[in-house]
Amino acid sequence: MKNVHINNYRADIDGLRAIAVLSVVVFHIDKTLLPGGFVGVDIFFVLSGYLISLYIFQKLTENTFSLAEFYRRRIKRIAPAMLVVLITVLVVSQFILLPTDAAQVSESVVWSLFSMTNIYFYFSQDLSYFASAMNEKPLLHFWSLGVEEQFYLFWPLLLMFFYPRLGAKPFLWLLVFLSSISFISAQYYYFTSPSFVYYMLPTRAGELLIGAIVAHLILSSPTKKRKTGEGLSILGALLVFLSFFIISEEDVFPGLIALLPTVGTAFIIYSGQYKVTRLAQVLMWKPFVVVGLISYSAYLWHWPLIAFFNYGLFEQNWLTFSVLLMLTLGLGWASYVFVEKPFRYATWSLKKIFVCQLAVPSAVILCLSLIFMLWDGYGIRKYSTQFKEELARVQSDVKPAYQYKYICQKSYISKQDFNNEHCIIGANDTEGFERVNYSPDIILLGDSNAAHYVGMLGEFAKQQGFLFRNVQISACPPIIGDVEKYVSRKYYSDCRRSLKNLWSELEHYNTIIISASWSHYQQRSAQFSSRVFATIEALIQQGKQVILLGKAPVISSYNQECLARAISFPFASCQRPPSYLESHIETTNIALENYAIQTEQVEYYDANKFLCRNKNCSAYNKKGQAMYFDQSHLSIPGSWQLGKEIVRFEGVPYPFNLLGE
Repeated sequence: MKNVHINNYRADIDGLRAIAVLSVVVFHIDKTLLPGGFVGVDIFFVLSGYLISLYIFQKLTENTFSLAEFYRRRIKRIAPAMLVVLITVLVVSQFILLPTDAAQVSESVVWSLFSMTNIYFYFSQDLSYFASAMNEKPLLHFWSLGVEEQFYLFWPLLLMFFYPRLGAKPFLWLLVFLSSISFISAQYYYFTSPSFVYYMLPTRAGELLIGAIVAHLILSSPTKKRKTGEGLSILGALLVFLSFFIISEEDVFPGLIALLPTVGTAFIIYSGQYKVTRLAQVLMWKPFVVVGLISYSAYLWHWPLIAFFNYGLFEQNWLTFSVLLMLTLGLGWASYVFVEKPFRYATWSLKKIFVCQLAVPSAVILCLSLIFMLWDGYGIRKYSTQFKEELARVQSDVKPAYQYKYICQKSYISKQDFNNEHCIIGANDTEGFERVNYSPDIILLGDSNAAHYVGMLGEFAKQQGFLFRNVQISACPPIIGDVEKYVSRKYYSDCRRSLKNLWSELEHYNTIIISASWSHYQQRSAQFSSRVFATIEALIQQGKQVILLGKAPVISSYNQECLARAISFPFASCQRPPSYLESHIETTNIALENYAIQTEQVEYYDANKFLCRNKNCSAYNKKGQAMYFDQSHLSIPGSWQLGKEIVRFEGVPYPFNLLGE
């Protein structure tokens, strides 16, 4: 190949970096503004692949390539700003995050130090990149750095072997082949392992290789004039622009659809090499260039800011959007000026660069991370008895129902569970259970939406003087017949077997209290209500008295950890404006109530008038105490409180005031 030198710096590429980082930041702050803004990362991958490959191609062609110099440049470029962000996130987390979350941050810091953050999040999180819980992980964005740094490890070695030995065309076809394999693999394996496809190098390498293809094409024809430069730049801009709006989280990504932003970026880079196109003139606008120069630091800082904001459960509006954007750019600028630039232009040897800019600071951060992990994420709070006691008190109120010994909710219910004396609640009982020597003739059954009423019914039972058994099957509708339409594959087998055991045991009970996530199953299939009524008819024919409990409100703004987070997170606010009772819940409850009115031996009750005022529902009572475990389930202490409030205002309500007589 010819000995060719091309100026690596192009202002329009810095402008393109600005577009990439701004799209990512806007998407992460408010995805509704730019649904496909996350493709900015893919633009970065193409740019990185282009710049790195162009540098290596030139040096190999000139026979001046040095692996030591390559890694010296990489350390200077990447390590200083990255390490500053890591130490900041690590320390801040120990003060404001819950200990379990702070410990996880320490873990992710360790993996980040070894450029394996993408591997950490792939193996340690049972969640996709777009899952809501992931928006509170302050180092999640380091996955992309992991991909790039892993690419840098093997890419120079491969080029050193293949580039001098192959002609221009064979080498170009090799690049095209490898890139194609990566994209096709991403498309194919997405359906079996979407997280692997999103996080891991093999299915991301194609994007970096597209940049390498552009670099190779430019070096192969450095003086060739392109009449199509304007058209190609317009086409590239159109592909990138469309990507921001037509690609979404629901798509198979980064499969073949990722070719839109990556090929579009390649067209822009390629067309701008031969002439200053109109698009290049726009990208060379000084504000774009400035943002492009600080784009690396801005990218590093933007996600911790947003993750901590999300963790504090603050309300999102235009003011917070503006503040987060300005903070991102401000910290990015400060990091660029005071960290990136001074270290980037250091003239030290590789050994000194490695020791001073990478090894020593990494060792310090590693030691701190391991200490914080040993302290279980408490940090200096490890020595605060007050913090530990307050945290334990708050967290004890919001544990799931199945963790209480006297609540018998399981994924699989065997016949032996109907003999468990701990599952009997009622007369002469405290908030829990008292063992008795006989089995009651009243049973509460259903799914987790039945389990969360145990406290309320327990209070009624204590006041009225009756006992009841509770047995609930997780994520399983209490209906006779096949449940495949209503249950996820994960729970189907256990649900089907549990229901068989349940129906065979009901002969021992005269009163059947049933509750479930009625509206959820109804949304899965419109046939659900008729199946429920058919089930109740079958119970009536057996002489059973049936009491239906309505679905409780879903409080979408509620976070069960909020009160615990507020102990140490500054300004965290748990109170939210009340939520309206969702129409599908109200409609389903009304249908159940009307059925009960029209059917003998069937009664209906729901407590929503105590959870909602004029259809405005809150997860907190008037004293600010949490009544909910999560968005759709009462906490068990909240359930007992609800029962006490109902009894205080109206006594034991009908039809429960007839039980035990």
